[in-house]
Amino acid sequence: MQVTPYNAAWPGKFAEQRDQLETILQPWLYGPVEHVGSTAVPGLAAKPIIDIAAPIRSLAQARHAIPVLGRAGWLNWPSDPNSTWRLWFLRPQPENRTHHLYLIQHDDPHLRELTTFRDRLRQDALARDSYAELKQQLAQQYRTDREGYTKAKSRFVAELLKQSGIEMRPRLEAAGKGGPIEVLAAPSDITDDAAVRGLLALATGGGQSRVDEAVRQYRDDSSARLLIATWAGETVGLAGYRVIGGTTVVLLHVATAPHARRKGVGSRLLAEVRRVAPPELPVVAETDRDAIRFDRATGFTVASLGEKYPGVERYRVELDGVARTDGRDRI
Repeated sequence: MQVTPYNAAWPGKFAEQRDQLETILQPWLYGPVEHVGSTAVPGLAAKPIIDIAAPIRSLAQARHAIPVLGRAGWLNWPSDPNSTWRLWFLRPQPENRTHHLYLIQHDDPHLRELTTFRDRLRQDALARDSYAELKQQLAQQYRTDREGYTKAKSRFVAELLKQSGIEMRPRLEAAGKGGPIEVLAAPSDITDDAAVRGLLALATGGGQSRVDEAVRQYRDDSSARLLIATWAGETVGLAGYRVIGGTTVVLLHVATAPHARRKGVGSRLLAEVRRVAPPELPVVAETDRDAIRFDRATGFTVASLGEKYPGVERYRVELDGVARTDGRDRI
């Protein structure tokens, strides 16, 4: 972990990318692109990486910018644990990155945190010096642990924000550390949410057309129901289902965010499906090899359907109507 003295060239390195980004992101941009993070504070030692925040109108719509930014040399981090409130990019390569970019909806409180913390350090020399000293200490302690370094700074950041009248919102690392998992019936417009679309991409195997088809299913088909699982206000899982002919509950989509797996999210979703759908009906689904371990652990019987596509084996899973899940199984 490298923390270097302030470099007067950093504002220029930001400006170079700002001008390009304001052109590239014009269809989605809400306001000016901002220089945030320690390199935005004159006189402050920092990791020599320029942090950039772009306030956008809609996080869901801004997902269309991912391939556009990719062509401009920005690499997206699709498994970012905080993808419910930002889209995260770097350039040019992970091992020698020079810039980070965050696309954040303009009214999201996380954006205000970034700009408020930056402004406080610019104005408060004592806070700036204390932060610089802390960063140097942590850089020695977490020489090769970028995530550990960032987490260790969070108490200082939270305290400074609190002094400015802002309660720092939690950054999601793993479900289960910030309170109980809650499962809710999704409102009709939830499919516009970036986190839900990301989970639908996991459930459908990715691809914009598949996600759009799933979104239309929940918007246009009144028999298709969607449940979402949240932790600390963040959407970390979903389950969609339909009751067919009053005889069968068909699971349409099930997904858990990668960083929240093995925390009971899937079991909580399945238990809620059993609670709100007629409990006497069997639950069935078609799935792939990656999911059958969880299906067996939660009481499903599994039968191979053979290779539905060349080299791709599919499975039918079924949970009897009398079966119940108790929430102890974990994915």
